[in-house]
Amino acid sequence: MTNAPQSLTNPDPAVTGPGSSATRETQILTSIADIELVQEEWETFLRERAGDHNLMQHPDIFKYDLREHSDLYQPMIVILRNGGQIEAVAPWFVHRLRFPIEIGVFKLVRFPLRLLKLAGADMALDRDAPVTETFDRIFSAVHDLRKKFDLIALFDVPISGHLWGYLEPMKHTGRPFRNVRAEPVPQLHHKIVLPKTFDDFMASRTSKKRNSLRRHARYLHRAAGNSVTTTRITSADQMSSFLEDVRQVYQASWQGRTLGGKRGTDSQIRFSQHVASHGWYRSFLVRSGTGPIAYVLAYQYGGVLYCQEMAYDIAWRDCAPGNYMFLNFVKDLYQYNTPRIVDFGAGDSVFKQQFSNETGGSQTVYLAPPRSYYGRAIITTQRIMHAVYTSVNTGLTRMGIDRWVRDRVKRRRRSN
Repeated sequence: MTNAPQSLTNPDPAVTGPGSSATRETQILTSIADIELVQEEWETFLRERAGDHNLMQHPDIFKYDLREHSDLYQPMIVILRNGGQIEAVAPWFVHRLRFPIEIGVFKLVRFPLRLLKLAGADMALDRDAPVTETFDRIFSAVHDLRKKFDLIALFDVPISGHLWGYLEPMKHTGRPFRNVRAEPVPQLHHKIVLPKTFDDFMASRTSKKRNSLRRHARYLHRAAGNSVTTTRITSADQMSSFLEDVRQVYQASWQGRTLGGKRGTDSQIRFSQHVASHGWYRSFLVRSGTGPIAYVLAYQYGGVLYCQEMAYDIAWRDCAPGNYMFLNFVKDLYQYNTPRIVDFGAGDSVFKQQFSNETGGSQTVYLAPPRSYYGRAIITTQRIMHAVYTSVNTGLTRMGIDRWVRDRVKRRRRSN
């Protein structure tokens, strides 16, 4: 191998045979220049030998994110080699931020924190690599770098995956990090494993649901004066106008009015254009003659359609535009570049329950290095706030006033 980054290390210079520790190397990439030296090899590994992985673990997307957040992100990518060939990629980066302590949708206070994050919620491992041994090597390398961060964050780790199986017993073993879960129980994680045809998909819905979908479609067309259009968004030159429509819908959606935040920013436009330039962008927009009504933000990579966000203008809620949009979105998936799976991500809702046919769980896990009391105290405080919020919410639900309270919280946030 030529032009290797200077951070390449070999634990034993003696070569004693294939698969031995002497042929195994650990490489730490700490700059974009390091990434570029191995990018072609990294992409080949993902394409030919890696198991499950997603867009965020692709080196070009990882590099883009680093450039956009160069003042906040520092790469700390662990690459394992066996006999000179990549065997695993763990795309870590240190995020310097002010970590918010939240209760519900309210942020109480922020603390400075150096958070070691894993891009894409998983690591890319060779399909034939020994799983536990590979994770041991990765976390051993991270342990050696522990002075560079306060806490490790692993967001939305699927509880059915290899990484969760490795992390779960960590708090009971002699491994070098303490497992601190963000929530006491996993979040639901809904997916659709797409049937062979769209007709099969519709047949898998109940007759009541099929009739409801048709009825709301009629309501929507009637309310819009039969001017409803649906558009697939895949190319970079569509992004500016599409994300302006997204901005308008989001501001008028319950998410925008309750949670706040912005859509259609210059940064979001640039990222979407970059993803689209690779052919991985696949979103969807519903418009009436008077303007945008609803959208899906999504990308498709490796045969999986990842739904990042769905929203609609609440002025149209009586017509259930979300159902109309998603039904047409699924129909479009069968007409062009059909994926195997639609992944809704972590979180539960009636909408996801109605359309999914596979439900698992995922959980955010924090790993505290030895004697890292600062980072552990911050996460423990957040867990206490989450428990308080859950208890209060459960109490309000039992009293039947949870909707009344939520409506007033939303009204107060809108007035602010």
